[in-house]
Amino acid sequence: MTQKRSAKLFLAATISLLLLATGCQKSEDTATDNSSSDSPSVSVNTDTQTDDGSKLDAPEATNESEPDTEQTQVSEQDSDRFFTALDTALTPEEREIHETVGNEKALNLATAACQDLNAGKPFTQVAEEVVQGLQEAGLEGDQLQQVAQYSGKVIGVGVGVFCPQHASQITEASNGDAPADQSSGQDTDRFFAALDTALTDDEKVIHQTVGDQKALDLANSACQELDQGKPFAQVAEEVVGGLQSAGLEGDELQQAAQYSGKVVGAGIAVFCPQHLDQLQG
Repeated sequence: MTQKRSAKLFLAATISLLLLATGCQKSEDTATDNSSSDSPSVSVNTDTQTDDGSKLDAPEATNESEPDTEQTQVSEQDSDRFFTALDTALTPEEREIHETVGNEKALNLATAACQDLNAGKPFTQVAEEVVQGLQEAGLEGDQLQQVAQYSGKVIGVGVGVFCPQHASQITEASNGDAPADQSSGQDTDRFFAALDTALTDDEKVIHQTVGDQKALDLANSACQELDQGKPFAQVAEEVVGGLQSAGLEGDELQQAAQYSGKVVGAGIAVFCPQHLDQLQG
């Protein structure tokens, strides 16, 4: 059961991370937030709207650091981004889990995971400790069965916001947890699942014109070129050029840049997460 929960956790963390990466394309503050130091510093007072009309209220800042332990500080902007991205990633069932866990506990678990990764702990160990922390938060019954999926999203969003330098560890753990002969297919599934979630209705129309195979080829090509040392700006321009050759015209062509950004973002997060930092460049 622990192994199964870990597999779900790694997958959820990876998907949440790439959703965060693509979603942050819309934020003017992303570059500043993610170019900050390894110990981003917080505390907050923000509300996030959920599907049922309820809100995820970010907790007030707390100072519970022990004298001998450096406490990860969180800026208000980073905290806002964390809760916004987490709310976007959660299913209705996982929101029920979150209500049990609470905002403060989720934020503490995310920042603790970053602290442990900064201290050199293996990601697999950090992930299991997060699961244990959620169990201690009062989950039981059916909720406990879903804890791995929920905790994976807490970790994925937390790493993406508070310590993006460790993003590659999530995908490495996820790939290592899957059978070798299935990893490629799983990566492709993750890419399309994340891309579909990130696209607007208008962008989905563009995607229908482009097609799954073309989008996948563009994402893989972007990773190959980044691996070869090409500047991200040049790679992004080439992706737009590839979309033009796919048959886009008129209004669709005007929206190609936004769509291509999401193709590249999802592709990098899944296929070459070592280049995630360039998304905020």
